[in-house]
Amino acid sequence: MKLPYRPEIDGLRAVAVASILLFHADIAVFGGHLAPGGFLGVDVFFVISGYLITGIVTGELNAGSFSFAQFYERRARRILPALVLVMAACFPAAWLWATPEQLANLSRSALANAFFAANFFFWSDAGYFSESILVKPLSHTWSLSVEEQFYAVFPAFLVVVFRRRLSVPVTFGAIAVASLALGQGLSRPAPEAGFYLLPTRAWEFLAGAFLAVMEARFGRKSTPILDHAAPALALALLALAFHRFDGATPHPALPTLVPIGATMALIWFTGRRDAVTALLSSRAFVGVGLVSYSLYLWHQPLFAFARLYAIDRPGTAAYLALMALAGGLAYLSWRFVEQPFRDKAFLSRRAVWASGVIGLAAVAAMGAVGIAGGGFPARIPEVEGMRSLAEGYRTKAGDLCTRDNCRVGDSSVPPSIVLVGDSHAGVLARSLEKALEGSGKSALVLANGDMWVDRYPPFYATGERYQPVLESQQPIVWAPGTRTVILAARYTLRVENTPFDNGEGGVEVLPGTYAGHDEAQKREVLSAIDRATRDLLARGKRVVLVYPIPEVGWDVPGTLRKLAMRGERGPLTTSHEAYRARNERVIRLFDAIPDGPALLRVRPDRIFCDTFVAGRCATHWGPDIFYFDDDHLSVSGADRLVGEIARLAKERWGGLD
Repeated sequence: MKLPYRPEIDGLRAVAVASILLFHADIAVFGGHLAPGGFLGVDVFFVISGYLITGIVTGELNAGSFSFAQFYERRARRILPALVLVMAACFPAAWLWATPEQLANLSRSALANAFFAANFFFWSDAGYFSESILVKPLSHTWSLSVEEQFYAVFPAFLVVVFRRRLSVPVTFGAIAVASLALGQGLSRPAPEAGFYLLPTRAWEFLAGAFLAVMEARFGRKSTPILDHAAPALALALLALAFHRFDGATPHPALPTLVPIGATMALIWFTGRRDAVTALLSSRAFVGVGLVSYSLYLWHQPLFAFARLYAIDRPGTAAYLALMALAGGLAYLSWRFVEQPFRDKAFLSRRAVWASGVIGLAAVAAMGAVGIAGGGFPARIPEVEGMRSLAEGYRTKAGDLCTRDNCRVGDSSVPPSIVLVGDSHAGVLARSLEKALEGSGKSALVLANGDMWVDRYPPFYATGERYQPVLESQQPIVWAPGTRTVILAARYTLRVENTPFDNGEGGVEVLPGTYAGHDEAQKREVLSAIDRATRDLLARGKRVVLVYPIPEVGWDVPGTLRKLAMRGERGPLTTSHEAYRARNERVIRLFDAIPDGPALLRVRPDRIFCDTFVAGRCATHWGPDIFYFDDDHLSVSGADRLVGEIARLAKERWGGLD
């Protein structure tokens, strides 16, 4: 059954896809992101999808013409052709511009997509050390997997509801409330799971589905006042959500009720003679809405490969050009791929399934070859010293110290040294293990938490996740057997809550992850660090205070490879002055802690800055590459830092103990 065409729904699709493009483009206006909550466009799509597809299915159920075969045929015609085309197009570009690791990652994501499990892949790949989604060409396809997983079970669920005459408000409402409650519950302890998985997204589809069922039974009833006021208010609320939401907003959770409610209101109250309907039904909005699926598919690969190719972050002009290119490709694929495959006269059901299976199998095969080939490292120039860069946070036995507590050194003696902090501490584990060889000493590496504080402030974004970890670490650190505590963390990021910009084009990519602190909050975070550090000294502990490690702004291995591919071999460095300005608050805090025989200050900038290149902080020298990304030290860099810790400890205390 075909529903009456509503052009304003296509206009709403245009709003959704535009918000997503603006979010991924990361265009700054007046010093801030234009649409930090643009990721909510996906939520808008979920509501629209639930509304339209439920309307079709319920109409067919009421007419006695529903067929599972026809339903999934429609899904295959709608989803597969353009998806297969875009995934296949990513591999030649990745061959030219991606590093081996990036090509292997693309291959894994394509293989997951072939089985509509991309959301599970990106959930598992969303760990702290995973590369930013902004340089993963298929990172946006997680939403398609969620949608297809929902529709794998939803038609059968609808059939049960209708045949048993179950109450739609009660049935849909109970599931939606449970789904929303799960999303709220996971928003702090496991936000990645809440974001990527179907159980926390089901309520958004059901919101649209509920509207469709109510409309079929009672019609879209309204009043003249609501017809004009509700659409305008709903569109304003949706725009406000795009502007006010960010990575620190719990989502999908209770705050998500605002954009979901606004989308429901736009679907229900538009279609009459109001200004919002006129806007959404305009030729421009409808045109974008018609190609919105292809536009959604094309934009992220274009953005990602532009970032992979460029040394510096693309500017506004580049993003506008990429959007125009995405629009052109979207029209072509809509006109010559989507439209023909939806035409039953052009392609039979059997041909649809055959071409879909062959296409997905081909993409899966390309993915499997890319994985087996390890990203084919032989296709790009070798950069000396590029291997085993990121093994610093694993012990020789393979223990991952950013996941579990690690024991290094002589296992026959109780640990008297504790290295505690975040991943900046974790990357020192392998080097500390080497430094303790033959010393008769052992150490614990506690790097699966955040920084060392007395307690996380209530506004601290990850406090709920890391407070239990901190409380489990405190008895170990405070234990009488612990003599020396090495403190290392990315303090400045936690205090300033802003990504690093080296002022020379290298801007750290942390999309929507951090929301800035005000001055009072910054002082409170600093005080929590200060109190905890002084408390250790008061307890009689020897404290090795590692000052901030220089951030880079560029991904060092990836940038060195890009330079090598272009035949450029110059040093990759950042400004020492930029380091001092960035870390001024933390440096001043650490300098204010009184000197004493139990306090050892270790300044990484004295190792990497003004040593290899005057006035600059080096990221590599000869075959030694000091970083494995844009801020974490490689094994070589960690060896230098731990070597300095050991040297100073020997001078002061006779050695690490």
